[in-house]
Amino acid sequence: MENERADQKSVDRISNLPQSVICEILSWLPTRESVATCILSRSWRNCWKDLQILNFSTRSFTGTNDLTRFVAFVNWFLLQQHRASVRKLRIYYSTKYGFDDAALKSWVSSAIGSHLEELKLDLLTEELTLTQVRFPSLKTLKMSYCHPNLVMKILPGSPVLESLDLELMRGKISVFKIHSPSLKRLYLFDSTYYQITDLLEIIPPP
Repeated sequence: MENERADQKSVDRISNLPQSVICEILSWLPTRESVATCILSRSWRNCWKDLQILNFSTRSFTGTNDLTRFVAFVNWFLLQQHRASVRKLRIYYSTKYGFDDAALKSWVSSAIGSHLEELKLDLLTEELTLTQVRFPSLKTLKMSYCHPNLVMKILPGSPVLESLDLELMRGKISVFKIHSPSLKRLYLFDSTYYQITDLLEIIPPP
């Protein structure tokens, strides 16, 4: 009986789960912590490479070199990970030590593909620009502190977009035009606590 109990305690039930379930569990963690699970056992060594939900945040990095370490980690991760099936990309990029627009642009550009369904950008920059944007499967777009021009660049290339959440700063826009025939939900928040409805123009579908 004692040996049976010992055997039950030694069973690693999580590792016996299907790979898809393990990846789903890891997706709830910040991506940096998901990578750290590779040390748990041999069967966990490469699980993080198949993640379909990526969550990068500068909150995971502290210290005087947090920007350098954050950028280096994301660059390294994207080189190692199988990005073809990424469904959700979330980036929180806020640091008092600067901003690497070139790196951020490459990260977002790398996510452009047929499988991406959700893109969430929480940034503090006005300089991010994208070309040839095409998100054929994107259904949810959430953006904070991003320049409206970037949003209007993404919308035409997102033919099935259903949900749009935007945090805008009144001083950064004159008139903000939204043209998305597939859109079902729109949430706007003004970070400066001013009325922005007078600056919003929603273009109905033809």
